[in-house]
Amino acid sequence: MTAEEIIRKTRVSPLDDNKAPYLWEDVELVDYLNDAINDIMRSTEILRDRTSNTSITQISLLANLGIYALSDTVISVRSAMTSTSTIPLTLKTESWMDAHLSEWRTNYTPTEDGLNYLVPLLEQGTSRYVQVSPKIYDGTGEVIGASNISFSAAPNTIAHTGGALTTHFATGDVITVTGTTLNNSNFTVVSVLAGSMVVSETPVAEANTSATLRRKDGTLTMTVIRYPVSQIILETIHTQSPEISSVWHSKLRDGIAMYAYEKDDADCYNQGKADRARARFMRTIEEIKRENIRKYHAAGAVEVHAGTI
Repeated sequence: MTAEEIIRKTRVSPLDDNKAPYLWEDVELVDYLNDAINDIMRSTEILRDRTSNTSITQISLLANLGIYALSDTVISVRSAMTSTSTIPLTLKTESWMDAHLSEWRTNYTPTEDGLNYLVPLLEQGTSRYVQVSPKIYDGTGEVIGASNISFSAAPNTIAHTGGALTTHFATGDVITVTGTTLNNSNFTVVSVLAGSMVVSETPVAEANTSATLRRKDGTLTMTVIRYPVSQIILETIHTQSPEISSVWHSKLRDGIAMYAYEKDDADCYNQGKADRARARFMRTIEEIKRENIRKYHAAGAVEVHAGTI
């Protein structure tokens, strides 16, 4: 069902607002629809992703870097594995790490237990991060410039004055550049000398920057609980559908209504109707949770207990 169809049916019931002039504008109902969808995603954790949106579920691991930003659409991380290991990372909280591995924020040497950890960090401003600990990669593969890294388009060259690029990079490496105005991107090394390297891609001419060059040393692939990749927008409601099973589309009408009836307007506000719509919507959320259990959790096996006949 498209978002347009959901809104049209919501106007008929339960809003009884299907004749112009409308009490609620389409743009308002679109906002309420997004709120209802996000409520379901957050409460039921129904939207799990590992492979369908790799821009969200995969992170390039860079030399000597432990902290990585998460997409705003990620609600939580459920599991993770690096491309350089067959053993999943162990998920832990910051407080657990502080209590058990005091140097986890800066350490890149293997821990005594031999495990690698993934730690969701507490929200920092408006951004969310995870930290790989210990840092899987040490300082080899990282060059931090100090107004001495330049980029040239002809030939495709990245130069480091007085540098030792051969210590850190080799032919075939993928280099991530940050800290520039024009060249924050990925480059593939074709050849490398101590003071310069030729890359496959064409840099933009930029001299004497304090760029940081880091080698890509693997990929972190996560299984995440997330919100929809794209929120519904008014301009495309005739083609957009909620990123949720069509079985639940009609139930979104109650989610829209519970917000609509709480609009601060004398003709719209009706707390009794809002509460009844909310009660129906919460029953839907509980039904989705039960459906998740039926789908993703195997029934327990009947076992013979020791000491019984």
